[in-house]
Amino acid sequence: GTYDGYNDPHSLFLMKVLHDGSVAWRQVYSGRSYEEGFVRMASDRDDGFIIACAATAPGSANVDIAVLKTDAGGVLQWETSYGTPGRDVPLFVGVAPDGRYLITGGAFVRETPPPQNIDILVIATAAPQPLFLRGDSNADGEVDVSDAVNTLGYLFTGTGSVLCQDAADANDSGIIDLSDVI
Repeated sequence: GTYDGYNDPHSLFLMKVLHDGSVAWRQVYSGRSYEEGFVRMASDRDDGFIIACAATAPGSANVDIAVLKTDAGGVLQWETSYGTPGRDVPLFVGVAPDGRYLITGGAFVRETPPPQNIDILVIATAAPQPLFLRGDSNADGEVDVSDAVNTLGYLFTGTGSVLCQDAADANDSGIIDLSDVI
């Protein structure tokens, strides 16, 4: 919901309440003016939350759909917004089987003369990328023979480039060596 705080009106808050009614944790998100009544939330595959709400950025009069991603403890991982020149509000948020976030809503567009038109918004984010893919030493999103060539170059000739040490450590031994190529 929204929270009328003393220094930051219309902050967004998220609270986990245990089965006995006690509060496990509480998080407050500020930086935008979140609108009461237009907040939608869904559980994510990682036990975190995806939240979509109508919000106004500082210094702007435009209302967009803000999307917030939290971890299981409600700690904000990222926030972004989607919008049109109109007043945009979310009506649904969900998580697709492939991990994409799906948001539907409406864009209230005023034309001259009235009446007000409402456009339907459908937002589908890109599928989330793993933090790293074990064995993908060249960071191209695939594990194939080019990773072995890259790792050999890194180890022996200085021609390979390893951006993520964990990804290049294919056997998860804690070091990058010849066994990661086999």
